[in-house]
Amino acid sequence: MPLTVTYTETAVKGDTSTAITKDATLETGIKVKVPAFIKQGDVISVDTATGSYRERIKG
Repeated sequence: MPLTVTYTETAVKGDTSTAITKDATLETGIKVKVPAFIKQGDVISVDTATGSYRERIKG
């Protein structure tokens, strides 16, 4: 299910090269863990069964 990230912390330079995750709030109000490279305004795919991040949607 594609959802827009409405809030997430800004990644610190250097953190994007590792598997660091951070919290993100989506347009529905749910919070999920996402990779450090995800930023506010990105559209991501969320697994509806587990509620976890799947991938960033290019577009």
